Amino acid sequence: MPKYSIEIDGECNRSVMFQPTQEKLRGRWRASRILGRQYHASLAKMPGEIPGIVLTVDTEARTCSRVDLLADETNKAVWDQINSVSKDHPELTPKSQPWPPVVYESCSHDTIKTWLYWMRRIVNNKQAVVCQNSELPNLAEVERFKGKIGVQQFNSMKTREMTKDEDANGAPKEDPFDLSEGKKPKA
Repeated sequence: MPKYSIEIDGECNRSVMFQPTQEKLRGRWRASRILGRQYHASLAKMPGEIPGIVLTVDTEARTCSRVDLLADETNKAVWDQINSVSKDHPELTPKSQPWPPVVYESCSHDTIKTWLYWMRRIVNNKQAVVCQNSELPNLAEVERFKGKIGVQQFNSMKTREMTKDEDANGAPKEDPFDLSEGKKPKA
């Protein structure tokens, strides 16, 4: 299947940082996830469900996209309900607009593989779900795609191999017990 889609949808109404674009993406919000917890009474006026951001990779068209389902005409009533709460309580829902769709065209093999890798990681961490009528390759299958994964977990800086005589900063290590050439022991 050449088209893969996920919706940001974690267990606790949270947003997710998507590494390839360095964007914090809004997840699906469900009122049922906060029932039984103390929350602002105005949240009861919010829609029962607010859709999250959808990420899609189309390997045939070589595109990667981010779409906010709130921008869809079918969700206009949901957006209007959010705005009515935001007028009375801006601290709960900052007034804004749905995100405009973003489509990256003519994507390289590296970009497609990177997006698929991070999409799978987000799904595996239970921060997103695979959209209906879509599939998502597992990490082993993603590894078989052409290209390289462009962003490494927790570190996007270029690294090099340290030698055994260097510390983490690349400075030479000193042996505190080296007493050669008249060195004094370190305290």
